[in-house]
Amino acid sequence: MNIRTRSLLLVLALLLFTVCTEGKELQDISLEPSIIGIDHVPVAVKNLDRSSNAYKKLGFSLKPGSLHGNGIRNYHIKFKDGSGLELLSPPINSKDALTSHYLDHLKQGDGPAYLSFHARDTGKLIAALNKSGFEFINDGTITLSDPQLGFIFFVKDNRSPTDKPKHFNHANSAIAMTDVWLALDDITCKRLTRLLTTLGAAISEKTVFAPNAVKATVFKVQNGQVIVLSKSHQLSADRPVIGVTFRIRPYTTGSHVSGSSRKLLVPPSTAHGLWLDLREGP
Repeated sequence: MNIRTRSLLLVLALLLFTVCTEGKELQDISLEPSIIGIDHVPVAVKNLDRSSNAYKKLGFSLKPGSLHGNGIRNYHIKFKDGSGLELLSPPINSKDALTSHYLDHLKQGDGPAYLSFHARDTGKLIAALNKSGFEFINDGTITLSDPQLGFIFFVKDNRSPTDKPKHFNHANSAIAMTDVWLALDDITCKRLTRLLTTLGAAISEKTVFAPNAVKATVFKVQNGQVIVLSKSHQLSADRPVIGVTFRIRPYTTGSHVSGSSRKLLVPPSTAHGLWLDLREGP
């Protein structure tokens, strides 16, 4: 695809973009195959032991993280494709800019602080960002200079050689984190659209359950979807990430599926600041 054709398609995607505003139904638009996938959502919590125990009671297996040099402690909820949640707690006293950010974040209570995407081919990611004029900082992770998109960062791969089968064996039968829900203002919506379509995400407008039925703009990436709602759905001021969806295995008896599709909705009060939607799927 040459630059002129790509630019025309990008303009078309932006013209059809209707997140946070009323508009006509969108058809699926994809400029090229997505070069990114959903990686993990870091969730800052005041009490790591309490929050990790809450997730264990919900049927998740947790992988202990290593103590960071800046004093951050963490646990991972992991899946084979690299998606998942990270529960983390900063030290009481600030040691660097990141711990200061988390401490400020926790003044409003526990909840998601960032959204991470993986790009297995870092070269492709950097080339796409440069070609489209996105300024960024690459210090091992890639962060965007645009403050409206400061909640997003990119990693090569959150999977680790120390991941074991037991870390993926969740008692609630969850097998993947398939969706991330965002609640954004109009300006951030438009900038996110430009970013994700630049990186090959397919954009469409659908009715989703997040947690109730609502029309949203949906971006399809390698291993899932980013669901974007209006800012009015934010759980706390200026916190874009509001929830995630997990796919759970169908309940079977022998070779027959038993009963109707299962669904469990966990409220933010139980999940430490975000909605958890566990849905049956293949």
